[in-house]
Amino acid sequence: MNNATLDMILLNRNFTMLVILLPLFTGVVFGLVVSIYALVKRRAMQGWPPAPGRVIRVDGKQRQIRGFLGRRQYVLDLEIEYIYQWNDVTYQALMTREAELPRSSTPLPEEAVGPAVARFKAEAEGLDLAVYVNPKRPDQSLMEQVEVKKDTYAVAAFAALTVLLGAACAWLVL
Repeated sequence: MNNATLDMILLNRNFTMLVILLPLFTGVVFGLVVSIYALVKRRAMQGWPPAPGRVIRVDGKQRQIRGFLGRRQYVLDLEIEYIYQWNDVTYQALMTREAELPRSSTPLPEEAVGPAVARFKAEAEGLDLAVYVNPKRPDQSLMEQVEVKKDTYAVAAFAALTVLLGAACAWLVL
């Protein structure tokens, strides 16, 4: 085997590695950047101060989702409308959350949806609660305090280290 053939084999191998590793590395870096952005955003939400609020309306409707292995599942979504006071101004907001009911592979009959929604309405409408408000944009609020666990930072650091190690290995191979 002469040098030209050997160089061509090595060039093809390097090109193949580049075609395989570049999209993989790009996807991992993108995922890491999105995760860090979400972490920073959640960290900022963690410090939002509470304000007095009240639930004014609860409504529910079914929604179809794709569950494990693409199986259809039906869930009951609750729309919770609430008001809150911030700096002597009243704001109104809407939050949607999945009801804590078992998921079903078939649509829930209307006879089951109505009583479930009625039960949530009876428990929540008129309820006083603490609403967590973005002090920079008081029209943004949350009904629950955001919590960022300390091990989340360790996971993010490990992911960043893995990306850097993978980039170094790819650089050495190519």
